Amino acid sequence: MCIRDSLWSGFITKNKQNRVGVDAYLVSGDLAEYFTDYNLNISHRTSLEEVKRIGPAIFGVVVFVIQNETQASIFASYIDYFGKKQCVGIVPIKSNILIYLVPPCDFTKKYINTKESFMLGLLADASKLPRSGHEEKKEETARTPLESPMPAEKSSSESQEQLVASLVANPKLLAMLHDPNFQAAINQAKQKCLILYFECALMREFMCV
Repeated sequence: MCIRDSLWSGFITKNKQNRVGVDAYLVSGDLAEYFTDYNLNISHRTSLEEVKRIGPAIFGVVVFVIQNETQASIFASYIDYFGKKQCVGIVPIKSNILIYLVPPCDFTKKYINTKESFMLGLLADASKLPRSGHEEKKEETARTPLESPMPAEKSSSESQEQLVASLVANPKLLAMLHDPNFQAAINQAKQKCLILYFECALMREFMCV
């Protein structure tokens, strides 16, 4: 498949660090509406094997290349990082939409075959991602941030870490957490809980009088 048009220019970061300037070129799909931010932040990663299973959810493909030679070194470090770990970066964008950033490998040849340094971007609808019994067996990298493992937390926060891990292991939940409607519902629920708390406190005070 051939690259068609220049689509977007901006930056890619890992956990809002290691910024690299890139250009995105359209390979397939009508994707302009999904590239409105100047920065694409990779917040999590998953295994390449998992990405090979999401075919039905993919609705567009882009290829990312460096803007100029000054970005070559850091871009190469991205490719090396994902290539050695056999993993793929995840960028949550609009509601239920994820971009999977794939380093050059045999899998990417079905979309583009070039000797130029690149990373493939697969846009997928999280609501159409396949579900199977293998979901609980996703590799550990699917549950952790991209940077080096975080320092050990205090024992009192272990259950909190487990909850976060279970959330980010599922790309659908990850996309949902970035949905403004979901966030608004959570805020509304927090307000209701706070009101209920004060009502109970007032009732206790009244009963003790």
